[in-house]
Amino acid sequence: MDSSVPNIVVSDYNYGDGPVAAGGKFPLSITLRNTGKLAVENIVMTIDGGDNFTMDGSSNTFYYSKIGAGKEETQPINMQAVTSAKTGAQSIGVTCKYEYVDGNRRATATAEVRLSVPVVQPDRFQVNAPMLPENIQSGEETLISLSYVNKGKADVSNVEATLEGNVESVAKVQYLGNFEPGKSGSIGFAFTPQEPGKTDITLKIQYEDSSQEVHTLTFPLTLDVQEPMMDFEGELDSADAPTQCIFDGR
Repeated sequence: MDSSVPNIVVSDYNYGDGPVAAGGKFPLSITLRNTGKLAVENIVMTIDGGDNFTMDGSSNTFYYSKIGAGKEETQPINMQAVTSAKTGAQSIGVTCKYEYVDGNRRATATAEVRLSVPVVQPDRFQVNAPMLPENIQSGEETLISLSYVNKGKADVSNVEATLEGNVESVAKVQYLGNFEPGKSGSIGFAFTPQEPGKTDITLKIQYEDSSQEVHTLTFPLTLDVQEPMMDFEGELDSADAPTQCIFDGR
């Protein structure tokens, strides 16, 4: 461009207090600044949300009759992130077409800018509380499982399951990896209580959401551990053996 051509830039923009949730609405505010020494006229600003953003109840085109040299114009815009928007910094395109008069000559110019807006997918990873077995005996292995489903549209990563409490287990910590969207299943714990009576244990599920924030789900449980059942199938000592009676119906 010639040095006399006035330039329009985005001097400031704002998209709210924090990252935009996929599927959520947000107020976008854009401030245009004429950095040139000449006024610009008939400015048409067009917003392009790409694959991740859309307008919320308005056109994507805005008109200004004039912005003086060194002056600014701020435009509030209602926008929405689509539900399938990808996690991370996503761009919004801003294009301004305008005219200016330099002496006796009227000319046109175009300015293009891309804005960056962070998007996060909502955390919808669900783990259900476990059901305790009806009979838990000391010295006998017990199995408990928790069902889960990832209802979100992004992976949950670094899933780890931990068992805490005064019980024996060969795997008190389990690293389960990443769960893709739509994945469901169960997380199992195998352990052996050592003493009869009330025993407190805690099951913990830890994972990272799409914005790498760590979450911990905690399930405290109280086990009612019973004495082991006696085994009456062994042979009795001959001195203690009861007298055998045979009834003959003849």
